[in-house]
Amino acid sequence: MSNSETSKLEAWLRGLDEEVASSKLNVFETINLDTIHHLGGGSTDPPPSMSGLPVLDLGDDDGELQVVRKLGSGGMGQVHLARQRALERDVAVKRLPRRSDNPLAAYALLQEARVTGRLEHPNIVPVHMLGCDGDGHPAIVMKRVEGVPWRDLITGDATAMHETKVWSDDTRLLHIEILLEICNAVQFAHSMGIVHRDIKPSNVMVGMFGEVYLLDWGIAVPVGTAALSHNGDSSAPLPLGTPAFMAPELISFEGVVEERTDVYLLGACLHMALTGQARHQGDDLLDVFMSASASKPVDYADDVPAELATICNKAMSKKPADRHPDVQSFRQELNDYISHRGSLRLGAEADIRLAKLEELFRRQDAATQDLSGLRKLFTECRFAYKQALSEWQDNDQAQRGLQGCLEAMARFELSRGNDDAAQLLVDELDDTPQQLLHAVASARDAARAERDRLQALQELSEDLDIGVSTRSRFIWSIVLAVAVVFIGAIFLPVGREALVKRSNWTILLAFSIFGIAFMLTLYRGREQLLRNTANIRVAATIGIGLAAMMGQRTIAALEGIDMRVAGANDLMLCAVVSALASATVDRGMALIAAIYAAGAALIIVLPGGRSTTLAFIGAQAVAFTIAGIYWLVRRDDGMYSEHLDDSPPATGPAPPSSAADNTDIES
Repeated sequence: MSNSETSKLEAWLRGLDEEVASSKLNVFETINLDTIHHLGGGSTDPPPSMSGLPVLDLGDDDGELQVVRKLGSGGMGQVHLARQRALERDVAVKRLPRRSDNPLAAYALLQEARVTGRLEHPNIVPVHMLGCDGDGHPAIVMKRVEGVPWRDLITGDATAMHETKVWSDDTRLLHIEILLEICNAVQFAHSMGIVHRDIKPSNVMVGMFGEVYLLDWGIAVPVGTAALSHNGDSSAPLPLGTPAFMAPELISFEGVVEERTDVYLLGACLHMALTGQARHQGDDLLDVFMSASASKPVDYADDVPAELATICNKAMSKKPADRHPDVQSFRQELNDYISHRGSLRLGAEADIRLAKLEELFRRQDAATQDLSGLRKLFTECRFAYKQALSEWQDNDQAQRGLQGCLEAMARFELSRGNDDAAQLLVDELDDTPQQLLHAVASARDAARAERDRLQALQELSEDLDIGVSTRSRFIWSIVLAVAVVFIGAIFLPVGREALVKRSNWTILLAFSIFGIAFMLTLYRGREQLLRNTANIRVAATIGIGLAAMMGQRTIAALEGIDMRVAGANDLMLCAVVSALASATVDRGMALIAAIYAAGAALIIVLPGGRSTTLAFIGAQAVAFTIAGIYWLVRRDDGMYSEHLDDSPPATGPAPPSSAADNTDIES
């Protein structure tokens, strides 16, 4: 309302005589032509003619319509219960109060009868007849409607509706069901070019068996009528309608009554059904009109569903263009809300679970004691939110809840070092907070570095694992032991004389032959015998020992060192090499070193000759045989397994196992 319009309205209200001012207009009752007439305003058109209307036989005893009692007052007339004798039924008769001298009221009652008579619809009271009473005033004979005013259901003054199966047990849904029926009536009226202009809960009658009637069409007008045209030339017009529910255009000099005016009134009815309060309130009529003119959006309480709050505020927008374009659109949004109730209910149940989940997250001791219960609660919560969104994908409440649920669980998984689980949860989020993204990325980088370190340790462990290819080494060791015995037999006497004359040079030749056998068998089984560093070191140990003996025998041959001393030196060299191998390859090599040392001592003790040769060959054969048996029986991770036991546990998934961990490859 503009400043000039406000000034005119204030002047009009303040200019009323003291009697009218002291009576104060009821903001919950309709301002109609009768009201304006009593206030001294309105059109000065001559009273309508009653000619042509039949005189109704209204009597207390013998009339066709026997008046029984007064049912109430509404709009510009009184409603009486009457008995229609011919059809033996009860009807309602609406007429002006006796001795009424208001031509505008008579005109309005005639208009109401003719408008209502045209609107034949299940949610509009049928008009049976229009005529005159004994005083010459118009009277309408209508169907008698039994029930309670919708307003009484909203305020709690009537509870009978909850006792019938026709209406929902849910109070909020009951009111929406009633409002949907009203929408049917209003939409039909609009299709006939009529705007009600006074829709409010007290103008709605609700029956026990699903009947809903929109009453009092006394100020209904054709679509496009100027809002204040009824005031004639008055400089301070008073609008028609109920102030507590009035649309802004009804109190505007430029206002036009159209379909969206009724949309506003339907929204105001929904507002009262949700809050129990009228849309416009104030200390006096001017305050109420000012509220209607402003029509500011309402900030509804938390117990009002957000979807309904949005529907209300849209329907009651100050500008008609911002409202629903028609009643059908308003009605459709109410139906959508009903269809969304399942989604909202699931979201509400998920909210309860989310609150419990967040409480467990805050209580870290409880969360760590019952991880299975916590994860079960999270799964139920996420499932409920997703189900709610599957029923209604635009459910903002469920979307926010699912977001909070996933974020909380992702942070919890991060706190426990489960970065992969946290990443999976983050991937489900539509809008991930940067702080959470950074935390997950940092945790995954740290976990990846730790996994790389453990992978490197695992690879090192496998590379130094003496338990790899044990069966191949066992066979190789037996083959080398047999070779030792076979080659040594060449130097043993057969009959009276040896096949080959024993000397340091011949022993050096035997070592060369053994070296060839060593290299051939090693080459043949290289895929298994040289499979990792541990096996390479074993082969290198044997090769180094053989090379050391050949070097020592070369010196002995050149210097003429006694063969017995040279043999003892050979075995001591093997003992030293084996001892070094026990420190670097496998502790079990210490046993081999002891065998070699014992063989060297035995050679020194023996007198020499063939006994010395037998001791030398026996020490070598036994050493190779014992080594092979030891490796076959032990088959563990060698000396480096202790170092792996000291490494910290992995925080991420273990790297895949190699086939070498548990599989022997035979030669």
